[in-house]
Amino acid sequence: MKSIGPDKPNNQDINDKEIAMGPEVPSKNEPRDNNICHKDNDPYARPIAILALVTSIVAAVFTWWQVDIAKDTANRQLRAYIVPGSITFQPIKKGLPITLKLFVNNMGQSPAYNVSQACVFRVAQTPHNYTTAEFKKDTHQGIAIIGKEPIPFDNVSTTIYDREIEDVLSKRYRLFYYAIVRYSDIFKGGHVLHVCSEYSVESNSFIAMPDCNYEE
Repeated sequence: MKSIGPDKPNNQDINDKEIAMGPEVPSKNEPRDNNICHKDNDPYARPIAILALVTSIVAAVFTWWQVDIAKDTANRQLRAYIVPGSITFQPIKKGLPITLKLFVNNMGQSPAYNVSQACVFRVAQTPHNYTTAEFKKDTHQGIAIIGKEPIPFDNVSTTIYDREIEDVLSKRYRLFYYAIVRYSDIFKGGHVLHVCSEYSVESNSFIAMPDCNYEE
């Protein structure tokens, strides 16, 4: 005798329903599998990538800086260095122009080329703020070789009024000589040396003024 009640589905019916409905999809409210590792969810991935990029940039800049320093050091050690030498001149007397010759020496390790000079004389009570437009140009086409005799520039001559000569000889005023020496070497063109000297009545010579003898 059969019992009265709802029919229980058999196994075949259950399988047919699963095939028809497809695999079970978890609802939005159901927790996901936390064991799955998602790259986008790694909180350290982006900071680590940024740090690696910054580190590589810093390393590249540092390497370039070291190479540049080494190159600059080599250039400084091997380049030409023109320095002012002696100054010869005719006796300073009334009625005579001042005639002066500047010698320069190469104290570097390579020859100096295209050595040129521009100069100006000034009679004043204090050192003069000169401008290059006032300079008289004198170019020497020779080459300054290391260990050789100093290069003499051609005589530079200027006329100073007798009254100014009297002021200089009486020490009411001072006589200044300013020069700009330009030259090149195998590493660079456009080296500029500033030379400043003052005439000394006591020693009858031009004495260098250290404060304004420098190279740009």
